[in-house]
Amino acid sequence: WSCPRQSRYYSRHNPKPSFCNPEPHDVILCVINFVEALLFVLFTGCMGADQFEAISKNTPYIDRLQGIKGRQRPICENLKDVFGGRFSLTWFLPLPPSREARASFNKMLYDTRAHLRKEAQKYQQEIDQAPTVQGEAVDHAGGSNGALRRRNGSG
Repeated sequence: WSCPRQSRYYSRHNPKPSFCNPEPHDVILCVINFVEALLFVLFTGCMGADQFEAISKNTPYIDRLQGIKGRQRPICENLKDVFGGRFSLTWFLPLPPSREARASFNKMLYDTRAHLRKEAQKYQQEIDQAPTVQGEAVDHAGGSNGALRRRNGSG
């Protein structure tokens, strides 16, 4: 069916269309393109499976490596959180998040920021209350206060 006797490519000098008699370089390029397509399908399939596993177990890959597990929840709830609502065709379209999803995300960001500030203040208090040797604070590993400040991102 792909090589009809009469086609728009038919001429008196070339009785068959050109796609019925491909050149060798055409065949090579088609094979390369096919292999590339297979690699792409394999890669995207692996990435999709990895993402689905992280969503279904409610545990990102880094947390899984560290041995941290997320709260056990039904897969449907996790999918709703990821896609921003109950199942609909909008899951498959690149649309901006809903107002509720944006508000929830912003609340999570502000809560995380407040938690990190509180932890940074606790850490700074520990540094300030560290024992001193000849006027410099020393951490438990024997480093100086300057080393603690550099590790903390300042000084």
